[in-house]
Amino acid sequence: MVRRSWGAARRHPASGAVLAGIVCAVPTLVYAAWGPALIVDDWALAAGARFLRWHEFLRAERPVAFVWFLVTYRLLGTSPVAVALLMAVLNAVVGGLFWTAARSMLQRRAAVLATAAWAVLANRGATRLWAPTGGQMLALGGILAALLLARSAAPTVARHAAVIAIGCACVLSYEGAAGLAAGVVALSAWHLSGRARWLALGAGGAALAASAALALAASAKSGQAFAATGNWVSAQLGTGILPSAVAPVGMVLVVFVVAWAGATAALPSFRTGSEERLVLIGAGVAALGIAPFVASGFPVGTDGLFDRGNLYADVGTALVVAGGLGLLWRVLSARVATTVAAVVLTVLASQNVVDVRAFHHAGVDGRRLLASVDRLPRQLRTRGPLVLPDLPNRSGVSMFVEDYDIAAALAIRYDTGIPYPDATMAVVAARHRAERVSP
Repeated sequence: MVRRSWGAARRHPASGAVLAGIVCAVPTLVYAAWGPALIVDDWALAAGARFLRWHEFLRAERPVAFVWFLVTYRLLGTSPVAVALLMAVLNAVVGGLFWTAARSMLQRRAAVLATAAWAVLANRGATRLWAPTGGQMLALGGILAALLLARSAAPTVARHAAVIAIGCACVLSYEGAAGLAAGVVALSAWHLSGRARWLALGAGGAALAASAALALAASAKSGQAFAATGNWVSAQLGTGILPSAVAPVGMVLVVFVVAWAGATAALPSFRTGSEERLVLIGAGVAALGIAPFVASGFPVGTDGLFDRGNLYADVGTALVVAGGLGLLWRVLSARVATTVAAVVLTVLASQNVVDVRAFHHAGVDGRRLLASVDRLPRQLRTRGPLVLPDLPNRSGVSMFVEDYDIAAALAIRYDTGIPYPDATMAVVAARHRAERVSP
């Protein structure tokens, strides 16, 4: 299943990467055609790109993600269609890289299953439909590129240094990528020999730790470690990827497959096949993808804006799904196994409809609110103070939630510049009042 020789990967036609990219871009393209919108942080980033000097804008953002934000919101401005199309391109590129990396290491059927599973998993809708997650997607693309580099040539110190550099850039784009970046750096170092291996591991670890600290300095975390552990189970095995009616059955099946794979590896009387190895590798990759978020207390969601935390763990989850589906070919005819796998992937893909619908309707709600503000006296709508009614929660998505996003939206809409209009949403205003009266 896994090619062991470095630099021995066959050349594969680009058609597979192109097809994978198209599949990954479909939800974003549907959203762009149906009616996209700028949501929450979009407004603050767009206002920062318009009204702040670039170095002032940089101070508030992760160093590498800043480049994405500057390109997105300074060049494209506030055109939601253009921003959505750019996200479609980004998803397509990362999807193509995923296929290329999978095909370089896996047999064709396993690579197809893994890429298809990753492309359709619906527990990271924000990374498809919300441009502020572009930095996270760039980081994943960089990690996949680093993996390909690590496998493209004989292990040398120079190649490992390049892998470290890419890994650090990924972490500077989004610190949540540190787990996967560390895994790729460790894999690259492990294929060196003797003292160079340990020096490479130490250098890579130190560089990634420094990069993570720098990225965290621009993104303060206030969550409690391990506070959202239960959410990860639902996000990765339950309602995050499956309809609620079948989620319990799916969770049991995934746990069984992982347990079976573990048993074949631990018990001498069992033979560990390529599918079981893929499941175990996937479980390890998922753990690496989850670790930074669990440690920081990130409030991951099964849908909505906070489902973006599932992006890196999904790489491992896709491998687990691919390994589990691959077992079907052992017990069923090829035709039946193919049919069952197609049905499972279709069920997984169907959940993306929920995300596209939620983001679209959140945009409709927000545009109605902005239209109502247009009817207010100019002095009030351009300077405030305004306390606006809360918008509906569309499966974890609303156009405006905090004061900074509605204030930035009004600043852009009426071209007020800095200072932004004094505006907030009702729930935030109530929270501020409670904070003022609390002892």
